[in-house]
Formats: sequence, C-alpha cells, structure tokens
Amino acid sequence: MPLPAKILEFPVDGRFWFVKWIDEFTLPHLGTDSASVKVILQKLPISKATELSRLKDDALLTVLGQRSKGDPEPEVMQRHPVVLAGLLPALHIGAVFHNQEHIGDLPSASATFSIPGGEVGLEEFTLGQSIPPPANWTWGPYRLLNKFEYSVVPFQMKHSKCLVIERENTSFIIPRMTMFKAFYGMQTIFANAFSHGSWPERMYTILSDEENLESGQKTEITADGKWGIVLQTKVKDQYACWAALYYHDEYARTRATEIYSLALAQRRHYDTKPNWYASARLPFKESEDVRVQVRGFKLREWTFYDENNQKVVRSKFLVTEIVKHSWPSWIPTILHGRTNNNERSPSPIATDAPRPFSQVEVVTSKEQKPIEVDNNHDADSSTTPTDVISAEMSFLGNGPKLEKMPKKSSKTYGPKTPPKESRPVDKVSMGELRNKGDAVDQGAAEVVIRDAEKRFGQVMTAFLTLRAEKKIADVSVESGASGKRAGRRGELDVWQFFFPEGSAEQSRPPARCWRYIDQGLDDDGRRRRTYRTALVLRVVVDGQLHYWIEIECRKTETGFRSIVLSDVSSSPEVYIAASMEMVANHKGRNMDAKLNEALGDHGVTAGFYRHQYQKDVSPKALDTEYILNFLQTYKYAAPEE
Repeated sequence: MPLPAKILEFPVDGRFWFVKWIDEFTLPHLGTDSASVKVILQKLPISKATELSRLKDDALLTVLGQRSKGDPEPEVMQRHPVVLAGLLPALHIGAVFHNQEHIGDLPSASATFSIPGGEVGLEEFTLGQSIPPPANWTWGPYRLLNKFEYSVVPFQMKHSKCLVIERENTSFIIPRMTMFKAFYGMQTIFANAFSHGSWPERMYTILSDEENLESGQKTEITADGKWGIVLQTKVKDQYACWAALYYHDEYARTRATEIYSLALAQRRHYDTKPNWYASARLPFKESEDVRVQVRGFKLREWTFYDENNQKVVRSKFLVTEIVKHSWPSWIPTILHGRTNNNERSPSPIATDAPRPFSQVEVVTSKEQKPIEVDNNHDADSSTTPTDVISAEMSFLGNGPKLEKMPKKSSKTYGPKTPPKESRPVDKVSMGELRNKGDAVDQGAAEVVIRDAEKRFGQVMTAFLTLRAEKKIADVSVESGASGKRAGRRGELDVWQFFFPEGSAEQSRPPARCWRYIDQGLDDDGRRRRTYRTALVLRVVVDGQLHYWIEIECRKTETGFRSIVLSDVSSSPEVYIAASMEMVANHKGRNMDAKLNEALGDHGVTAGFYRHQYQKDVSPKALDTEYILNFLQTYKYAAPEE
C-alpha cells in the first residue's frame, strides 16, 4: 500500500507550489552515492486546495506564462529543491504541493497522438536554443518555449532537451525527462539504474542472467521465440516487460545504454561539473508507431499572418505525463521468473535446511502520519522497502503478453518462522542501496501499471460532451483532497477511501475491507492494499453548482449509484469527505436517508443517480440526456460562487 509522503526539501509555509520543471542530474549528491535532480517550484495564487479546479483558461495561462505587460512576476523558489533520482516516478510537471505533501495537480488537458518508431523525422531542441521564428516575429530570439508561453524555465534550464512532434497547427513538446519517466524510470530501482551508470553494468540490479540458478529459470530467448527474463528480488512482475525489452532487443538495449553515455558526453561538452540533462529516447524501433495518451498544458497561442497574408493560429502543447501508450505488436510473449521465486516446481524436494529468504519484515508509518522522504542520505540495503507515493499508467490496446516462467526445481521447507515484529518507519530514502551508518530505510516510488477505471472514463466523457454541447456551463475535476485522501487514478485526481484519523483500523488496517479495491499479496509476499477511490467532479448547470461523486468498482461489482451534492455554499472538501465516510460505512448502498439526515443540518442536499446507458452503442456510453434531466431537478440549488 503506497503511503503519502512529505518531501523534506519542499517548502513548509502554508502556500501552494507547483512543479514547473524537473531536470539537471547530479552525481553524486552531497555526501551520498546517489544521483539527484533539480526541481523548479512556482508559487500559486490560491489559498486552499479547492481553488485548484478554478485555475483554468486565462488564469492558468497567466500562471504558466508571463506577457511583457499585465501579468504578475512569477515567484519561484530561489534555491531550487534537489531530490534523489529514485523519487522521479512520483514527480511530474504540474503536481501541486502544500507543506511538502502532494495535494493535487494543476488543471490539464489530454491529447492522443502517435510517435514514429525510432523517432524518425522528429526534431529535438534545448530550451535555450534559438530556432527559426514564425512569420512577423519581432520580439527577440524565438525559442521552443518563450516567456509569454512558459516563463522561468527557458532561462533556468536552458540545456534541458525536448522532443517536438508537429500535428497540423499544434506543436507537441515532450521533455526528455517525461520520456525518461515513462519508459525508463517507472520504478525507483529502474530510475536509479539508469542514472547511476551504464545499462550493461547496472542492469544486474534489475535482472539476473546467471546460467545455473537453482530453480532452473533462465534469462534467454526460448526455442519457440519467447523472451525469458529472471527478475531480481525488488522488481515487481509487472515490470518484466521493460527488463526483457532492454535485455533482448538490440535497438532498445542501445537506447538504454546511451542514456548514461550521453550524460558523460554532456558533462564534458558543457563543463557542467557533475551535472547532465535527461536525453531518453523512445525505446521502440521504427517498425511500428507508438500511440500515446498524454496530459499537459495548452500554452498561450500565437497568431500571425503568413507570406500569403493568411491568418494563422499556432498552439503548443507541453506534455507533462505520458499516461497511456501502445505496446508494439512485434514483441513476443515474455516469460518472467525471479531470483526469490517461491513458486513450486512439478516435483519439489523436501529439506530441513533453513528457508533462503526470511519472513518479510512489516513496516508501518509512524503514528500513521505521512512518511518523510529524505533526499540527503542513501538507502539502507538491509531494510524492507516501504512503498510511498505512486502514479499510474495503462496500455492502449493490447499490452505485453506475460507468462510465468516454470520452475524446473524447488524445495519445500519446514514450518514458517514467526512473522517479524512490525516496527514504525518515519523516514525513507529512494537513493542507492548502501550499508553506511547514516543510511535510512528504503523507500520505493513507482508508476503502477493498472487498467483504467472504465466508469470514471464514461462519466468524464459524458460531462465533457454536455459541456461541448453547451448544455452545462462547466465541469472540472475537484482535486481538493488533502493528505492521505489525495490520489491518482490514471490521468485523474481522485479521493481515496482511507480510514478515518484516529480509528482502530487506521493503526491496524484489516486484511480485507470494502475500502480496498485490490487486496492480496505482492510478488515479494508483502500485503497489498490498494484503496478504493472516488472521482469528484465540480459541475455547473443552469447557474447552479453540484459535486458529483463517482465510486470506483471492483471487477466483480455491478456498480454503485453516483452521489450528487447540492447547496454546498462553502468548504466542499468537508462535505465530500463526510459523504465518502458514510458511503464506506454502508458499503456504497442503502444510505440515502442517513446521508441526507447528516448533511441536512448544514443545508446540503444529496441526490443519487442510477446510471443509464445509451442503447446499441459500443463501447458503453452514458446517456447524457438522463444526466442532464437529473441535474435539472436541482435547479433551485445554491448558485455557483
């Protein structure tokens, strides 16, 4: 279960800061053996988290870019925070922090397009590089990101690299760091491997190609063409596809190897001491284009007249995250095993010898408070990793074909040793694994591969359609959850069904509970508890404000009615959290009267919407007219603020 975290290098001043850029590696960082990256933070003009969803259109453009006149001077931290590279899976441009905790994201747009395999025909630019301007440009040097589009960064990260993809009149700008995070640094152990040395040397922290493993498992291409890969202890099965790709495919292996070789070349070229900038390229060869779904910012447009005196509007889309992508169809089935595999072979051998891997140590967050992320010390190799923070991605279309690698030999052992006594952990590091005296407990951040929540997608599509048809005034994701409730589901900010503060379940979470969407054991035997989430939308229709709460479903569940809160005059986060507690206590059902009784004392009304779908439509789509008719029954609700 990923725990919320405090990044100690971020400010504690009661203000809201967003990540404007991430780049510039350094190795080593201070007195550690770990690599670090620099983060540019910019202060936001808001005083509470619920104002995030109101930052859009001109207000958002003013935050992102600065025109010569009229726009306030952006306020950034003068001394940029530096974090260890192993934390990269948990960071992205646009993430908003309050008192060191991630509480949501700036409103962003989504887009889907293709990247040519091998990046054939594409160009790369640095942020400080002067490039040919559009017609009639008279405002000095023209760069990939100009001050009126995206301020601060072009001057403070001038060596930072971006890939540019032109589609009609839109330039999609993908920072190389975004590519690194999506295709190479998806888990702490991967991010550290690629930022601390060359892939041929560092790959053994991720995989094993030993010839004579006792299990008989082997990293090889099998007789029938399958890619076999044996993972190391701390690498989860879902990342086997990446380990196999970078080991077995020559093109991908070359791209993986050049990440560090290009870093060394940069350090010599720029004479930047121990610093370099992300240069990760797409790892898939040119035989097939890669379809990507991204989140990002539509920057301030630039209007000009071309040589034929025709008006042209150019727009730029800064990609902050790659949240979905296709998996090449030419990659064969991947067989995955692991060095600490506890699966049985067909004929296991009984033995009195001690178990080769001890019982997994249980670690808990001290007093259930957010764990502190230490970026000034290495990680203690003798400790069990604590999962902190996570993002998500999924595959477009068919993902990798994965199969478990059979074991040829295994042993059975005597009774299990008693579980190790749990101990509290209040601080972790995502740095290099060391045995130093000042090393702290291991932390692990990751981009979890999960199928998208279809109901969230259906609801978003329905409301965006209603807005496009001008049948509702506005809809936005309400990302005002704080602390442990704040989460991500794919590209969406969501609210998690955490246990209430101070409850017995919070200090000793049960093994199974309605609040979990997924429960069981991870690949390494640790208990997995993935909390159920709710998507909360802020909807304005006929001048009235509503909060729509959509509950995530397990695959075995048929669904829950949506909850719609109306007459919320202030502090919506309080009523949303209270409603979610009522939902959890009633397991999502039979709570109409009790919820309205609880909220009615505060003048808030709760409605319940049963999903109605369009007939004969594939894939399934919500009937927008039913939604509109339902909302219009609350036309006398409190007006929008």
